[in-house]
Amino acid sequence: SAVVGSLLFHCFFLQCLAVRCFLFEVHRLKNMMIRLIRKTAEWSKVTIIFSLSTSDYPDYYGGSYINGDGKLVVFLKGEIESTKATLIRLIGENDVIYTQGNYSYTELNNVLTKITSFISSNKDSQIAKNIRYYYLNDFENCVVVELDKSNEMEIKEFKSEVVNFSGIVFKQCTREFQNHSLSPGSSIGTPKGTASMG
Repeated sequence: SAVVGSLLFHCFFLQCLAVRCFLFEVHRLKNMMIRLIRKTAEWSKVTIIFSLSTSDYPDYYGGSYINGDGKLVVFLKGEIESTKATLIRLIGENDVIYTQGNYSYTELNNVLTKITSFISSNKDSQIAKNIRYYYLNDFENCVVVELDKSNEMEIKEFKSEVVNFSGIVFKQCTREFQNHSLSPGSSIGTPKGTASMG
């Protein structure tokens, strides 16, 4: 029984470690691609980027993600053919898919900032209390807002008081809301069970 418990703990630990390593690699690849895109946008200045804030992304960059085949998918906003041709010339197209996006990464992050600011400044408002989850959906180039009550009236109030942006997808929140802390040592839920923030 103790041996089985120990084996289960070690398997869980290895799974968490594997997930953490995978997420680190995805983050590293994404930042590498962003640096290359930024370098392309300012090729005459040849800059090296070590960290990026949302204002550092070029206007045409709409975000990116690694697809199921291990390829980097990059959203490009606006007329993408000339931008795509330049990027292909500089970094190639092996393992990279360029696709049309409607919104820049900066625009999407600015929406998240506005929502966060609204919630922080209006904690007791019904609108803030109705917002359960919000996040940037890298796979679909949009912001998702999950509301406790997602009906026409609630969405209209959100757009009027928080932010009215066409790149927001509203959804009815179907999961139980849990207020999480991401402090070191805090426990978090994962699809496989509970883990701890490093």
